[in-house]
Amino acid sequence: MKTILVGAGPRSLILAERLISNYEHEATTDSLSIQLIDPYAIGGRVWRIDQNPLFLMNSAIQQLTFFTDEAVAMAGPVHNGPNFYEWVQTEAPAYLAAHADQGTASYFLNHLNDLTLNSYPSRALLNFYANWYYEQLQTRAQAAGIELTYTQAEVTDIHNDQPPYTVVTNVGDFTADHVVMALGHSSNRPTPEEAQLAAFAAEHNLNYIQAQHPAEADLSTIPADEAVVIRGLGLSFFDYMIQLTIQRGGHFEPTSAGTLRYHASGLEPHIIAGSRSGLPLHAKGINQKTQGTRYRTHFLTEAKLAELTANGQQTVPYATFKALFVAEMEYVYYTNLAKERAWDVTALAAQLVNSTDLNATALEFGFAASDLFDLAKVTHPFGTEDETTTDYETLIERYLAFDVEDAGKGNLDAPLTAAFDLIRDIRDNIRILIEGNGFTNDDRKKFLTEFNALSSLISVGPPRIRIQQMLALIEAGILEAAPAGLKVGITADKFFVSTDNPNYEYIVTNLVEARLGAIDLHRSTNPLEANLRDEGVMTSASYLLSDQSVYSTGALIVDRQTFELITSTGHRMAGLHAYGVPTEKYMWFTTSLPRPYGNDRMLRDADNIARTILTAVEVR
Repeated sequence: MKTILVGAGPRSLILAERLISNYEHEATTDSLSIQLIDPYAIGGRVWRIDQNPLFLMNSAIQQLTFFTDEAVAMAGPVHNGPNFYEWVQTEAPAYLAAHADQGTASYFLNHLNDLTLNSYPSRALLNFYANWYYEQLQTRAQAAGIELTYTQAEVTDIHNDQPPYTVVTNVGDFTADHVVMALGHSSNRPTPEEAQLAAFAAEHNLNYIQAQHPAEADLSTIPADEAVVIRGLGLSFFDYMIQLTIQRGGHFEPTSAGTLRYHASGLEPHIIAGSRSGLPLHAKGINQKTQGTRYRTHFLTEAKLAELTANGQQTVPYATFKALFVAEMEYVYYTNLAKERAWDVTALAAQLVNSTDLNATALEFGFAASDLFDLAKVTHPFGTEDETTTDYETLIERYLAFDVEDAGKGNLDAPLTAAFDLIRDIRDNIRILIEGNGFTNDDRKKFLTEFNALSSLISVGPPRIRIQQMLALIEAGILEAAPAGLKVGITADKFFVSTDNPNYEYIVTNLVEARLGAIDLHRSTNPLEANLRDEGVMTSASYLLSDQSVYSTGALIVDRQTFELITSTGHRMAGLHAYGVPTEKYMWFTTSLPRPYGNDRMLRDADNIARTILTAVEVR
C-alpha cells in the first residue's frame, strides 16, 4: 500500500512515525510505502535550516517533542523518544558535528551550552531535530520492511475521485492509495488594499514588504536612519525587529537594574510599530511547568460543558462560555496575588471555587477595588487615554515594563501571566464547544473573532526577552510604538499612516506588513489548494447567521474523525486526508507543536489518521 504525505514538516514526520509504529505493532501481510513530498527540505518551510538563528520559537524547549508518550489518549502503540531539550543534551552535539557543513549547524554547535531547560530555542535548530528524527524513522522503517522516501518537489494537483490517486508534481506524477496533506501556512492572493499599496509602491519607488514569512523577506532595501512603519505587533513583528537591529550590528547589554540597554550600530532605521489594537502580544512567562504540568479547571470543566450542552445535544451561549473562561483566569489571578501577599490561599481558593462572582468574593476576602481582575483592562489597558495623549511613549513603556515584570514571576506564580497561560492547558475543553457544534452560528462567529483575538493577545506571545528588547529599543529612540487603530493610506507619492490618536500620524517611504498570510482557502495561491478548491474537492466552512448574512471562515472542511476531505457537494473523499493549519477555524488551535506528557492534539490526530489508513492493510 502506498501512502503519500504532502509536506515534510513536523506534522507529516509525526504522521510517518505513527504509520510505522502502528504497522510494526500489527502483524501484516501487506507492504507499506511512505513518500514525503515537499518543495522545502525535511523540516519544512517554517523551520528551514538556513534562516536567521536569532529567530526564536515561542515555547520553552522542554515543552516541545515529536514523540508520543503514555499520556496520549490514542489507540496506537507508544514510541518514546527524547523531547527537544533532551535531544539537545544527548544527541545534538554528535549530530551537529556530523552535519557541520549544513546551514547553521556550526553556529548551534557553539551555542548548545547556552540552552537551559526553559530556554526558547531557535526555529532553525528545530530543523536539525526534525532531520535527526527522520533519520531515526528511516532506520525503523528499513527494519520493519517499510519503504520511506522523501522527494523534494511541489505538489500541484491530485487527480481521481477515489483511490488510487494520481499526485501531480513539478517533477512527475506519483500514484497513491492514500494521500495526507499537511500544508501549513500558504501564501495568499493580495487583498485589494495590499494590491493597491504594492502598485502604488512600484509606481513611486517605495519599499513595500508584503505579508510573508519573515525569514524570506528582504529588508536590505530599507535604508539606515529612514523611518519604516511595521504594521502588525504579532510574532512576525519581533522577527523584523531583530533583523533591523541586532542583524544590523546593534547589541543589547544587561544593566544592573535587570533591564536591557541597546547599543546602536548606526545602521538601523527608525522603526514605527503599530497595529489595530496597538498592543504587542503578551510576553510568555518564565516557564515553571515541567512535563505534564497542566492547570486543572474549576469552572470550564468537561463535566460542566457536558451539562450545558446536554452531552452535545444543545448549544451554549457564547456569553456563558466566556464567563466560565474568565472565572478560570480570575481564580488563578486572585490565588497568585494572595500568595504574593502571604495571605491564606487555601481559604481564598475554597471561597472562589464556590463563587458565582469571583470579583465580589475577592472584595469580601480583603482585596481592594484597584486589585480586581478586569478583562477590559487586558484588552484596552489605556482606556481612552491613548486616543488623546501627546506622550504615548510613557504609556507604552509603563505597559511593557509591567508585562516584563509579571512574566518574570513565572507561568505558575505570576498573577496575570499564569492566568493568561492557563488557556494553553485547557484547549481541549474549549474544543468541545467549537468542534462539537456547541455554539449557534452567531456565537461561533463571536468565538472565532472576539475570543480568538483575546487568545492570541494573552497566550501565543513571544519569549519575555523580546518584550525586554522592544522596551530597550523604545528607550534608545530606535523604535516608536504607535497608538491603536493604525491605518495605511497614501499621499501624492508616499505612504500616509494614521492612528486613532490624531497626534500620531506618519508619512513614510518604507512599509512592512508584519504577518503571515491569513488562513483562507479562498485566497490561497498554493497551486494544490487552488486546484482542489476550483475542482470542488476542497471547500471551506461558512455559516448562515441570524441576520441571513453568511460568515465565511476560509477554513478547510474535513471529516473530524478521519480527516478525509469533504467536497463542495458533501462527498467524503475516501483516502484523501488533510489536517493542521488549513483547517483552522473549522478545527481549533491547530498551529502549535506537541507538548510532552500533555495528551497533545497533534499526536492524537496523527495516530487516528495512521490507523484509518492502515485499516486497509491486511492483518494476518
